[in-house]
Amino acid sequence: MHKYFFAFVFFPGVVFSLNKFICEHSTDSISCLNGYALKIRSVNFGRTSKIVCSNDPTTNCYSSGRTTGYLANKCNGLNACQLTADSNVIGENPCPGVSKYLDLQYDCDPIPTTSTTTTTTTTTVAPVTQQTTTPQGAPQVCHEYLVSGMRGIPDNKLTASSTWSNKTNDDHKPHRSRLFTTAVDYANGTYLRGAWSAGVNDKNQYIQAELAKVSTVRGMVTQGQNVNPKDNCCSQKVSSYRVGYSVDGTTWVMVKNGPNDMIFPGNTDQDTPVTNMLPCPVIAKYIRLYPVKWDKHISLRWDAIGCPTDASPYGQCPAGWLERPGSNECYLITINKTKGYDDARQACRLEQGDLVQIDTVAERNWVIQQLNVVKNTKFPNNQLFQVWVGLSNRPRRDTIDYKWIDGTPHDTNIVPWLPNMPDNYLTIEHCGELVNSGLNDINCNNPINYVCEKKKYWNAPVNNFTPAVVIPTTPSTQVPSTIHSGIPIPIGGSAQTIGQSTFTRGCHKASDCRNLQLGDYQSCTGCHYYLTCAPSGDFVRPCPANLIFDFNSKACVARSGTCIGP
Repeated sequence: MHKYFFAFVFFPGVVFSLNKFICEHSTDSISCLNGYALKIRSVNFGRTSKIVCSNDPTTNCYSSGRTTGYLANKCNGLNACQLTADSNVIGENPCPGVSKYLDLQYDCDPIPTTSTTTTTTTTTVAPVTQQTTTPQGAPQVCHEYLVSGMRGIPDNKLTASSTWSNKTNDDHKPHRSRLFTTAVDYANGTYLRGAWSAGVNDKNQYIQAELAKVSTVRGMVTQGQNVNPKDNCCSQKVSSYRVGYSVDGTTWVMVKNGPNDMIFPGNTDQDTPVTNMLPCPVIAKYIRLYPVKWDKHISLRWDAIGCPTDASPYGQCPAGWLERPGSNECYLITINKTKGYDDARQACRLEQGDLVQIDTVAERNWVIQQLNVVKNTKFPNNQLFQVWVGLSNRPRRDTIDYKWIDGTPHDTNIVPWLPNMPDNYLTIEHCGELVNSGLNDINCNNPINYVCEKKKYWNAPVNNFTPAVVIPTTPSTQVPSTIHSGIPIPIGGSAQTIGQSTFTRGCHKASDCRNLQLGDYQSCTGCHYYLTCAPSGDFVRPCPANLIFDFNSKACVARSGTCIGP
């Protein structure tokens, strides 16, 4: 049985006509964003397509208006409505013996709201920083990720002083602290959070890793908690920390700055990796990170940088990797590690690389040659050998605008598509694979092998902190005379000011849509603008005159609770 899912984008203040299929004998729901209500336009419980839900040649099976009326009475005016595609529930069975499905056409109408204008006073917001990383200095040796790299450790070797727990199906355990871990919402009340979170907030808390063997530890890298876009949990991070190490797990030594414990700077955003190299390498089997300061709650992802005693020699690709002649690039072709696109990319990043990005014809020819060698030696009886490459057009839902992982547009003169590709079969194919030496589009969730690429020589990243410009707001002279102190800032949080606009829940650039779900977000252009991540692309749109965007309600309003400014 085939299931069909449709993703739709909501624009503030606009009525949307949407479509949903529910296969016979299945239960599913339709819903609108907060601030919108359902309105059923038409329903058919029958079959008008040969391929929806199952292969059936019947295409002229229609229900009567009674079905539409029944579902309209059940769902109209609600924010969400659960439906079952079953004749015993609906009360009508057109075309007995035919495999049917519910085909719903419905609107999401904005619920009328009222807003009032109030006076604000001048506020001064502490500057915040945005983080980026760039390589520094000469190439260095001994730089593996010791916790989650190619010779990393199993989950049971990650432990902590305490772990936050408010219910059994909300997972903040130490194994969630691995670098580049992403939040997962299973939509059944089970959550895998995007970080380890301590049970309590104090300076005695720590996250600990027992390394695979005694190793040289040269640095640390941290991230904040990856936020679940469905429930916005949780914008938390550690802004500074100490490091302890041990050979036996009993006697611990702290990394020092003179007579005092050294304090390392942590994160100012959720996902940018921040690297700190130790003043002197240490020899350890156990490593601990002790948070010193944090934002809202102690939550982090991390890894240690260094090497075990059998590390690869300087200037050579690691064991199992291939060096492309005449280049400084190393490549890993997996043969028994099938993953979806995002999981494959995370695996490559934990090797301090990424999915392969093919920039030249010479690189393409060499990669294809190596894939053919693997196919002929490892899979001689298989007709297909598929591998992920770093190419996709998400969040689009069509067949254009494919880009490499660094945002470079795909050049078909360098890596051409197979004939008649991409075809976006069933509208669910948006990631690129090399298959039998040609480029094809497939479902990003398909588990296949993958090719990683990284530099042969490693440079320690530099963390670039760019202070945001802070401009105080101007007091309003409008009535009523009640004085408000601007927009509320979450407890323990901080506001971000760019130009004349101050955002309490952050803002996004158009390029961020590659990592966001479909929907509307606050644009960094200003309070008056919002970013739409749509199937057809990403767009910065203005609100109607005299309105600004509110991230909490995802709507243009007279007074926003998440942004102040033009």
